[in-house]
This record gives sequence, C-alpha cells and structure tokens, in this order.
Amino acid sequence: WLYLNFTQTSIKLNRIMPWLLYILKFISLCFNVIILFFGILLFAIGIYARIETERFSDISSAISDPAVAIIIFGIILIFFGFFGAIGSLREIRIFLIIYIIIVGLFLLLEIVFVVVIFLSRSLVTEQANNAIRFLIQEYRENSDLRAAVDLVQISLACCGSSSFQDWELNRYFNCSAPGIEACGVPSSCCIQVEQINSQCGYSVRSPVDTTRLSNIEITGCLSRFEYLVESNLYSVGGIGVGLFFIQIIAILLAIGLIIEINRKLSHKSSK
Repeated sequence: WLYLNFTQTSIKLNRIMPWLLYILKFISLCFNVIILFFGILLFAIGIYARIETERFSDISSAISDPAVAIIIFGIILIFFGFFGAIGSLREIRIFLIIYIIIVGLFLLLEIVFVVVIFLSRSLVTEQANNAIRFLIQEYRENSDLRAAVDLVQISLACCGSSSFQDWELNRYFNCSAPGIEACGVPSSCCIQVEQINSQCGYSVRSPVDTTRLSNIEITGCLSRFEYLVESNLYSVGGIGVGLFFIQIIAILLAIGLIIEINRKLSHKSSK
C-alpha cells in the first residue's frame, strides 16, 4: 500500500513539474522584461539629455552631469533584464547564475549602504551638504544640473543646502557679482504661486532690504529632506522593504528555475 501510494504521488509530481517549470519561466520572463524595458527607457532618456548638453568633450562636466548617472543606472537595469530574460527564456543556467550573482551583489551593497547611513549619519549629512553646495556653484554652468536643482527646490519647497544663504557660493548670485542677480537666489526658491515672477529672487539676500525675504523659501533643501524622511519614516521604510523583497523574489525565481532545469535535464538523462 505504501509503495502504491508513493508511486501515485511520484506520477502526480512528474505531471506537475513541467507545468511548474513553465510557470516559473513565465513569471521570471515577465519580471525581467519589465526591468529590461525600464533600463532601455532610462538609457535613452540619459543619452538624449547628454546630447542636449553638448558637453561630451568636457570630462569634469560629464562626471557631474545627472544624465550620466541616468545612463549608468539604465545600463545596470539592462544587464539585469537581459541576463534574467534570456536565461529564463532559453533556460541558460549560466545566465541565471550570473543574474543571481549581480542581483545578490547589489542587494549586499544596499544593505551596507543602509548600515553606513545609520552608523555614520553625521558624515553622510556632511557629504550630502558638500554635494549640494557643489551643485549650487555649478548652477549656471550645466543646464541639466540647473534643471535638477530647480526641480528639487520647487518639489521640496526649499532653497540652498543648509539655508538660502548658500547661494552666496554661486558667482552669479554672490553679493559681489556685477549682474542684476547679485545677492539673489534662483526663481525656483520663490514661494510657489500661480504666476511666478522670474525676478522674485533678485536681491532678496541684500542686507539693505530684508523685506523681500517673504518672497522665498528660507529653509535649506537638506534640512527639508531630513524632516520629510523623519516625518514619513514608515512610508520610506515600507518602500525600502518592498524593494528588498522584489530583489529577493527575483533571486528565488532564478534559483527555482535553475532547480527545475536541472531536474528536467536529469529526467531526460535517466530515460
């Protein structure tokens, strides 16, 4: 009776296993095609933005250009999607193994990054402050950087890094500058209304007339960001945990697919 029961169970499993392989292939393929699509999209956007700046010959500009970061991130996603999709579709074990290694390494780096932030928060804050101050200095030199800074200041309703006075670092907004923007801030610092006056930031930092400060946001972007993260800690944590589990699922799908491929090959060789 036990032998008969075991035999029947084995027959059922043998019937289910091929379907399990197809299901794993389908889920893994869909998952990685989506990643590949987003990777190609980001890569195309980054290339377009980089061409628009027309600064390929300027190495220092390329390093500080946000478009380069978008291109690199797009390439990483393309690698993820390519190895995962082709490995799933063609049942190529070496591709799936490379995929698991890549995703696992990035997962490890993310964990290390989070730990470093928690253990060295003051150092991370200092580095972030230095990075934003550099962006302020280069505000007029790179159109992509300018667009990124304006987007952040408008989205977070902030101005500068620590405060609006950080714009003294920019040679065009410096109080000793000869132009009309001297002692001012960009219009993206202005309090958002339906129709923003492009000159609303002119001379707002002038010690002679402080009444115009009411036209702009005076809180620094770094301070505003820290406040938003702390006040939405559960949401931020939920997003982080969600991304963590997505990568874990990707690794488990690839491992499950490798196991089923090995089972399929061993079943063929045993016949």
